Amino acid sequence: RGSGKKIDMRAYVLAGIGLVYSNPTTIYNGETIKLRPLHTEGVAYSPFAFSVPIGLGFNYTMNRHHRIGVELTWRWVNTDYLDDISSSYVDPATLPNETARQVYNRTDDLLAEMTAAGTPPTKEEKQFAASYGYNLYNEQTKKLNKRGDPSNKDNFLSLSVTYGYVLKGKNKFYKSRYKQLSQRRKVIKRNTKAKF
Repeated sequence: RGSGKKIDMRAYVLAGIGLVYSNPTTIYNGETIKLRPLHTEGVAYSPFAFSVPIGLGFNYTMNRHHRIGVELTWRWVNTDYLDDISSSYVDPATLPNETARQVYNRTDDLLAEMTAAGTPPTKEEKQFAASYGYNLYNEQTKKLNKRGDPSNKDNFLSLSVTYGYVLKGKNKFYKSRYKQLSQRRKVIKRNTKAKF
């Protein structure tokens, strides 16, 4: 005789359209700084963007009630400013305030953090970091330094693990899959006669 436990497994693919809100920040002098209002590349961009999610997943339902699922989704977004970085460094003199001038290029802060962590940067790392900034020539690429790559929009990948409890339903789909929960148990009555 079986244990009475049923396992229902299903796989699926997904695609659609969505709306993404972004609010990139950084930590400067122990304070959280919002980067979008600072226009660190001299560009005003919207915090909202459209996204196109594409993914696949599967779930299985144990004992008709306990549902566990895994879903992997890739999202393309029609903006290049999810992380506040897209194209080129701008002249720091054109930035709105001193905070913007301090946070638009954090290479010096990175070197200081490496030193504080007990792993001071090498000479090569210092030379490489020194090539980042406005109108600076990069010895490795032999070009003026870029802050980002505007030719590719942002995208990101997410992995979700979910748990749900399936409630009793009355629709046709539920009844076709879980009819044993939708139907009342029939009680079989037996007629017995006592003999003396």
